[in-house]
Amino acid sequence: LFASEQRAQLVMENALDAIINMDTAGLIIEWNKAAERIFGYKRSEVLGRRLAETIVPEVYREAHNQGLQRLQHSGASKLLGRSIEITALRNNGTEFPVELTIIEIVSHTQRYYSAFLRDITRRKDYEARIKFLANYDALTGLPNRNLLNERVTQEITEAEIQASQFTLMFLDLDHFKDVNDSLGHRYGDRLLVELTRRFQNLVRPEDTICRLGGDEFVFLLAGADHD
Repeated sequence: LFASEQRAQLVMENALDAIINMDTAGLIIEWNKAAERIFGYKRSEVLGRRLAETIVPEVYREAHNQGLQRLQHSGASKLLGRSIEITALRNNGTEFPVELTIIEIVSHTQRYYSAFLRDITRRKDYEARIKFLANYDALTGLPNRNLLNERVTQEITEAEIQASQFTLMFLDLDHFKDVNDSLGHRYGDRLLVELTRRFQNLVRPEDTICRLGGDEFVFLLAGADHD
């Protein structure tokens, strides 16, 4: 039994994920090294503290406490044994996304809960970047052809339903190739970014400016007639 406990402790201390044990009252009873690294608290600082007040943002604490009470009274929880994504709190007050899995551990002497938490900030940033690049131009931040197609389809549908009109304009920059050839693509990119800023100052918030690629832009003016 002693050797088994030693192995379990060794695994816990060398795990890459934060492993936090709490008792049935919601008090922290174990805190591994990964938890120290991820949340910024030393083990000695958190033992005996309420988990909700330590790593749960204030806006979610009431829901956490209600879930713990249901677990205490009924022994059932939708969280046990499955992974979910939640927002956690570091000791410096910053919030970040984590993947959480909670299991219940029952021994002949006690019952407690073990939470496994993985910082997924990089993964969420990567997913957001992929989603952004699917719909927006990386240089200017303007909607790309994909998003333009969606918005044009939406405008056509609304125009048919409401018997309204919208305006679609195509804009091509004359002699843009001369800028790239004489000054280099870096200056060509700076020109496109500056033009984007100026274009955005010319339209309404409900309008869409799209960069098709190169020096080609499209303006979608919602609800605007030809005049």
